[in-house]
Order: sequence, then C-alpha cells, then structure tokens
Amino acid sequence: MALSYYYAFGAPKSTSPAVLESFLKDVEKKAKEVGFGPNIIINASFSTKEERKFVRRITSGLLVVDERLKGATLLDDSRIWDYDRERGECRVIPEKGVILITTGRDGCEVPFGFFWYPDSLIDLNGKELVMMPHRGRWHFRDFVDSPDERYRAIVKMFEREGYLESEKDEYTQK
Repeated sequence: MALSYYYAFGAPKSTSPAVLESFLKDVEKKAKEVGFGPNIIINASFSTKEERKFVRRITSGLLVVDERLKGATLLDDSRIWDYDRERGECRVIPEKGVILITTGRDGCEVPFGFFWYPDSLIDLNGKELVMMPHRGRWHFRDFVDSPDERYRAIVKMFEREGYLESEKDEYTQK
C-alpha cells in the first residue's frame, strides 16, 4: 500500500508575486539547511506553448468537474488540458506561478508554492460557464510519497505564514 503526504497552499490574489517569491527564498534557505539541493525558485507566467509545456512538468493543473462543461466548446483551449466533454471535466492550466522546486538526495524534484489560475472558464460566446473553486486566490496542491520529516518542516513554514490550506499525512494516521 502506498502512502502519501498531501498539502495545499493558498494566498489572496492581492498578494504580489514579489511577496510570495521573498517568502519562498526563506523556505529555500531552510530547504538547503536540511539537505535539499539543488533548488530553484521560478516566478513566471505560462502564456506560450513552451511555458505551458514546462509547467506541465510540475503540475497536472487544477481539476474541474462540472455539469456545465458537458458538451461545451470552450473559448480558449490554451487554458485547459485533458478536456472531456462527455464527463464534463478538465484540468485548468495555471496562468502564473511562484514555485520553489526542491531536489532530494535521490534526485526527486518536489515543488512547493503558488499558482494563479483563471477565475473562470468561458464558452465561445464569452459566457462564463464555471467559476474556479479558488477564484480570487493563489492556489497550490501536491503530495509526496515519503515519510521524510524535511518535507513536513517545509510545509510548517507555509503554515506559520498562514498559507497552509490543508494537509493530510497518511504516514501518521493510525
């Protein structure tokens, strides 16, 4: 049976990328202290095909499942991946990100940070079909399959700053 450590972060969209990047620089210092490296902080928009290809390496996007997406033809397919018109679901591509990517001793890269997703999905007529669940917020959700306490130390830094939205540690469940 595989176990995972899940975490989700958020911040108001009024929080500037510079503020988030400054916070992640502090997190990166801690990551180096506990043995992660090399690490990189990315503060970028994902508007070109190449940028979207890159961000796909670090996220699967925000899963949206909604009846209103069934049969809809969305205006901008550069904002979504894996659209299933019959099931009414897609993965929404982040527009921006401020992300720290850590590298463990085993070479495994684990991202932490914040993505900015579009506030809604619209159809060909410009009609709003679906409001995003994290409208008005930076959002990030991921997991790591490791009992390594260093990951938990990093997540605690997000918690101390008020950025932790949720966490679930299957390694500590009884």
